[in-house]
Amino acid sequence: MTSKTTRILGTIANVMKQRVSVCLVASSLLLGLPSGAFSDSGTLTTFDVLGSVHTVVMSINEEGAIAGFFVDPNPTSRGAWRGFLRGKQGTINTFAPPGAGIGPFDRTFALSINEEGAIAGYHLGVDGEHGFVRDRHGTFTKIDVPGASSTAAGSINEEGAIAGSYSDALGTHGFVRDERGNFTVFDLPGVFSVTTGGDININEEGAIAGSYYDANGTHGFVRDKRGNITTIDVPGAPSTLAQSINAKSAIAGYYYDTNGYFHGYVRDQKGNFTTIDVPGALDTAAMSINDEGVVAGNSYAGKEQGFVLSQ
Repeated sequence: MTSKTTRILGTIANVMKQRVSVCLVASSLLLGLPSGAFSDSGTLTTFDVLGSVHTVVMSINEEGAIAGFFVDPNPTSRGAWRGFLRGKQGTINTFAPPGAGIGPFDRTFALSINEEGAIAGYHLGVDGEHGFVRDRHGTFTKIDVPGASSTAAGSINEEGAIAGSYSDALGTHGFVRDERGNFTVFDLPGVFSVTTGGDININEEGAIAGSYYDANGTHGFVRDKRGNITTIDVPGAPSTLAQSINAKSAIAGYYYDTNGYFHGYVRDQKGNFTTIDVPGALDTAAMSINDEGVVAGNSYAGKEQGFVLSQ
């Protein structure tokens, strides 16, 4: 990876944010993509958690609640990453799983929130990497794929099914954990590796959107509930990542151009792409799309910040 890509990746997902005005332009820069439904008539709300310079939005549910993670600005926390839940009225609660430390290498990543308010993610600390689910009451359940050296729970749907990734001696793989706790693991034929849990999302139909690496770069994919795989590539883009899929099979994600800058996109159920760029931002990433078509994501221009785009 280039140093720029490493910078934007941060610790888990390619997520970029910036403080901007209350206007988001869905443009057709660079690749000439149609502007479609996401126009400058949309309303953008930006926010920071506790004044942190790194606030990362990962998921939005139908009620408008948002899950993500941030760098704790408290000096006593020494740069630890923590999860947050932002309610639809803007109230923010922060959290970390039991046993999570406050040292510089402790990381809590909240990656997905479902309609019931359950949040999936993973924690990285001195005892390794473990997935978790936090229910709406704040109770945590550890998620570990049997035999895995590390597990990241990337997404939880309204039925309680979880999709994510895990690592073992052979590489990184995808998994689905049903609502009864049964695991199904999968690999994409002919690829190097699926990406980390933050790049895997499951909708209520059981379709999974995610990303993978091969000799030609990074690509998005959709895996339907029967296991069939469709590759998602933004036309002309060197790399494409798929971050979220809603009940209507609309996909949100981001791609990078030939200069190494990131742009958000939405792909509708007919396969049409629309680019989303925050004005003035170096990079923009669409991370989540709910069933109403509301998009949440991040932009970057010297600092990271979350955004919500509604029509």
